[in-house]
Amino acid sequence: MAGNSNSGRKANPMADTSHMSKKQAQIRLDTLSNAGPFVGSLPCPSDMSETAKKEWRRIMREYAKMPAQMLTKLDVAPLRQYCELYAQFYEAEQKWIKDLHCAVASTDETTQKVIDAIRKTMINTATAMRPIAEQLLLTPTGRAKMGTNPATPEDPAKTLANLLGGFPSMKKEGIDA
Repeated sequence: MAGNSNSGRKANPMADTSHMSKKQAQIRLDTLSNAGPFVGSLPCPSDMSETAKKEWRRIMREYAKMPAQMLTKLDVAPLRQYCELYAQFYEAEQKWIKDLHCAVASTDETTQKVIDAIRKTMINTATAMRPIAEQLLLTPTGRAKMGTNPATPEDPAKTLANLLGGFPSMKKEGIDA
């Protein structure tokens, strides 16, 4: 039955080679060993644009805060691609904001063509960034799939009370909700 725990292909961890031929297993293990150790950050490639470098450094700061080191040398290419796409998106967005004042339509045909081109760039780069961001654990969905973003269940009444400023009885006693 679709959607139950028995449906779909099971996850296949990289280190599990029991289902492979000896040659396939050796190729996989060589790939893993050549990837290098897991690290908390990677050095920024020097030939990237300034905006892409800023995004790289921002992401590395966030990776450093994660509970486990999960980057290897294999992650440089997708991370670089993500950062360069981000830079393209950011540049188009800045042009749209500064030059076109966030306009989505214009009576001038030339201006409308510029608006359309900028919006198309923004949409295309955002679309290309989405799957890469998930693979690099930059989205809640990606982190949830890896188990690095577990939800911590809270008492709904306590959460609601915090939102509303605490329970009245707790305020009298000086207790935080």
